[in-house]
Amino acid sequence: MSKKCWLEALNKILSDHRSQGHDSRLAIVGIGHELCGDDALGIVIAQELETILHELDSVRVFAAGSAPENLCGALRRFAPDLLILIDAAHVSEKPGTIRWIELEKIGGISASTHTIPLRILTDYLTAEIGCRVVLLGVQPTILSYAPISEAVEDSIHTIVQGFIEAFQLELSSSYRPQFSTPNR
Repeated sequence: MSKKCWLEALNKILSDHRSQGHDSRLAIVGIGHELCGDDALGIVIAQELETILHELDSVRVFAAGSAPENLCGALRRFAPDLLILIDAAHVSEKPGTIRWIELEKIGGISASTHTIPLRILTDYLTAEIGCRVVLLGVQPTILSYAPISEAVEDSIHTIVQGFIEAFQLELSSSYRPQFSTPNR
């Protein structure tokens, strides 16, 4: 999926979410393992987005690590209407490819290093919280002990910038992101 296509889809998802009313809530969960190369991308993105979006009361960002099920209580308390999961995912594309993944197809996609399969988690969260769940995946280069690859590092910056653009009107105009990625 081209950088433009994933961003258009993000804007559509957020537009649909915002049309629910001013009280609608959004949770963003970055998933992955910090020491496993490109698998750290979800955590890095979540950490960057937390510094950017922390001033928005209707948005919560969580860096879940490799056990996103540990956030179920916090997510239940926050009660989001929309949950965006961000993770490394094998989507049979070139490294760094950003792609929205249909939840129905998660079973056929080999995701990163989770303690439980994402499909079980998304089904549980949908039933328990009653929110819409979407998954943004990035094709990794390597999922072993290594630095984040250049292709995935570029995708991290692209995704963070995309969220900044999507929330531009809601954020203070003085915000300028400072990117940092571990292992590099």
